[in-house]
Amino acid sequence: MLKKGQIVEVEITDIGVNAEGIAHISDYTVFVPFALVGEKVRAEIVHIPSSKPIAFAKLVEVLMKSKHRIEPVCKYFLECGGCDYLHLDYKEQLKYKRNSVINTLSKMVKVPFQVEEVIPSIPNMGYRNKVQLPFGVVKGKVVLGFYKKGSNDICPIDECLLHGSWLTPIMKATLDYVNDNKIRVYFKGKGLLRHLVIRNIDSNICVTLVSTSKNLPNINSFYDALNAIYKNTSLYININKETTNVIMGNETFEIKNIPQSLSVMGIKTSLNPLSFFQVNDNIREKLYEDVIKIINPSEQTIVIDAYSGVGIMGAIMAKSGAQIINIDEISEAIDDANILYKLNGIDHKAYNICGDSTFVLPRLAEAILVNQSHRALDSSNDKLASNDSEESIKKASSIFQSYNDVVVLLDPPRKGVSEEVIVAIEKLKTIYPSLRVVYISCNPATLARDLAKLTSFLNIKSIVPYDMFAQTKHLEALCYLAQ
Repeated sequence: MLKKGQIVEVEITDIGVNAEGIAHISDYTVFVPFALVGEKVRAEIVHIPSSKPIAFAKLVEVLMKSKHRIEPVCKYFLECGGCDYLHLDYKEQLKYKRNSVINTLSKMVKVPFQVEEVIPSIPNMGYRNKVQLPFGVVKGKVVLGFYKKGSNDICPIDECLLHGSWLTPIMKATLDYVNDNKIRVYFKGKGLLRHLVIRNIDSNICVTLVSTSKNLPNINSFYDALNAIYKNTSLYININKETTNVIMGNETFEIKNIPQSLSVMGIKTSLNPLSFFQVNDNIREKLYEDVIKIINPSEQTIVIDAYSGVGIMGAIMAKSGAQIINIDEISEAIDDANILYKLNGIDHKAYNICGDSTFVLPRLAEAILVNQSHRALDSSNDKLASNDSEESIKKASSIFQSYNDVVVLLDPPRKGVSEEVIVAIEKLKTIYPSLRVVYISCNPATLARDLAKLTSFLNIKSIVPYDMFAQTKHLEALCYLAQ
């Protein structure tokens, strides 16, 4: 029997989904963070759950090193929870990630499938265009940093190599502002400042202070300090009074809104605090290119983008003639989509519907069926966002008979798609036998669950992982399903 505090020598035979090394002692599976496959290590048992034959250990010493182990370039690596693989050479990281996807999908997907090689991130350091840093107090001093692994304790940092050199001066200016004005940071429901959120795309800097109040002292002096570092920076205050771990609240105030335009694959768009962009520009471009190559949009194509955000991917396809139905539950995203499509002269090619896809997609499928059968649509559905959404669904459903190529594009949050969405897609498949589904996932576990259901009526054509989050355990996967 293993005991807490016991020192063991083990050989690492596999890597877990959380990037920890896996070893076996008798009937126990032992998880050892920062240990690599093929290594022999000495580890201390720190926790043994009573319900399962598993144990969690702390790495004490590497007795026999993997040839793929490298020296981490970050001084915070062993303490900060931001990275997982800085001690592993990059090519081997990609192999680990591919195997992790295969292992995760194999647990639930019972039809044959093949996972392609992981598309690498170029560069794999300094690639992130967005950071969300919690404020905290360490030894009586206000700090910014990341949460330590499995903890609510903050590891203070003054740089992050995943974000590049642009981050450090903004962090310093922020801490100077907080300290000079003696602003209390948030802790256990009290205080003002909660997070510093920064996005930097094409040298457009957008800074947001997440606070419990919009009344921050001398906020214009903070803007002046930021603008002295990077010209034409935008500054916002986002209000979040909820006692949850959700970072951004629903209310945002402009302090200085400098128009910040950028182009994504020929689509003009703008930057604001609630806009969604993938954090890795290089991988985003590759992913979008591959999605569009799979869909091959034309005048005969209609795409239902069920988690559209501001609808950039749909806009790119609309430029090729496709009709787009964008669905997103965040009203600001749909407002931005309306502006984006008008700005690019393609507003006639899109219906932008505000609502949760769990309710909108089944409603849309039912409305399409009603149009084909010429019967009345039941108007009772109080879970739709508004009468405007109901009207948009009716209008969108009326045009489907003009198209013979119907595609559902899914890019859900980490929780994946709901059962209602799966059922709605199956209903659409009965209406359009050649229906295709393109699923972008940032969580292989929920992708596996959803594919297990989708493959009851669709076939997996391809699965390609993308290293959207280089140096971490996370990735993005593109799955294509069709008849």
